[in-house]
This record gives sequence, C-alpha cells and structure tokens, in this order.
Amino acid sequence: MKELRIGFLGTGGIAESHITCLLKLPAVRIVGLCNRHVQRAQKLNDRLQLQAACYGNFTEMLDRVAMDALYVCLAPGAHCGQTEAAAARGLH
Repeated sequence: MKELRIGFLGTGGIAESHITCLLKLPAVRIVGLCNRHVQRAQKLNDRLQLQAACYGNFTEMLDRVAMDALYVCLAPGAHCGQTEAAAARGLH
C-alpha cells in the first residue's frame, strides 16, 4: 500500500482532531504543518510526535513539502485562496 502524505494548514483543535483520527489509519503520514505562528505548528508536531516539517508560510510549505493531500483547517473567514493554490498544484 502506498503511503499517503498529508499536510495541514492550520494547527488548532480541529486540525489536531483530524490528525489524531488519521494516525489510526495504515500508510498515512503527516508531512507538513503550517501556522502563521510557526511555534504553534511545532508544539503540535512535538505533542503528537509527527516528525512533520513546520512552516509559518503556506506558500513555502507548498514549495518544499511533497504531499498528496492538504487539510485546510482555518476559520471560514480566514480562507483567502489557499484551497485554490493547493488545487492548482494537484493537491486534494
């Protein structure tokens, strides 16, 4: 089974909930976390022992992290083209 590499934009409570569920699945790896306050991404990474790359800039994460899918875990009012940018790169 091919490993599914997943990134997250937003690292709050809903992201943690999704990650906790995803980690129960075989062949899933969280490869990138992005929060404008990068230390929050790093705290989640450390707490869940993910070994994911952490970023404070979304475009930088897209440029540097090979992933198959992206979870956008932002408040609806904070969405400003991130989903479209990910889709333009072929991310689900």
